[in-house]
Amino acid sequence: MNLNLRFLIALAFVALLGHDAHAQIAGDYRTNGVGTNWTTAANWDRHNGTTWVAGVSYPGQAVAVAGTTVSILDGHSMNISAAIANSIVNLVIGGGVSGSLSIGAAANASRTLTCTGTLTISTGGTLSTAGDTGGTHTITVSGILTNNGTINNAAGTDQLTLNANSTTSNTGTITFALDNGVKTFAGTVTNSGNWTSTAH
Repeated sequence: MNLNLRFLIALAFVALLGHDAHAQIAGDYRTNGVGTNWTTAANWDRHNGTTWVAGVSYPGQAVAVAGTTVSILDGHSMNISAAIANSIVNLVIGGGVSGSLSIGAAANASRTLTCTGTLTISTGGTLSTAGDTGGTHTITVSGILTNNGTINNAAGTDQLTLNANSTTSNTGTITFALDNGVKTFAGTVTNSGNWTSTAH
């Protein structure tokens, strides 16, 4: 067996190990592109431990399975316009190109999103408030908050309270252009992107 062939076999083995280490687990959710309402089960796929199947519940409708991840895929947009019954564990917004999540709805409704694990906004992904709804929204992240995309609370009258209870890392763009809501960063904050906090 020549050296090149041995190298290729070793490389394939390492790639296989890497794939297994990042495999989906039962209870993971991903968007399916059908609709934009977070609390509509038909807008989600759920992993059953073997494959993806049509969702019969939305993320947070039931108590989340430990270690699970909710993924908003590239090209998909979701909105939290109704109350979510329970916290989720990990949330990933976007797959490196696009994908967005907005929080808020009409009639001055206030909404809450709690991640007991990590929140990651991927490159091209966006987390924002919905705009002129007059709500006071709360996002709490117990684990690491990583923003490689955009966090935007810059439009309308929505208030945003953000509780980041661990490390925060920003390589993207964060804009807090409304002088409302409380932003709390309890751990180490690393910023190598753009971060703007101004009164509206």
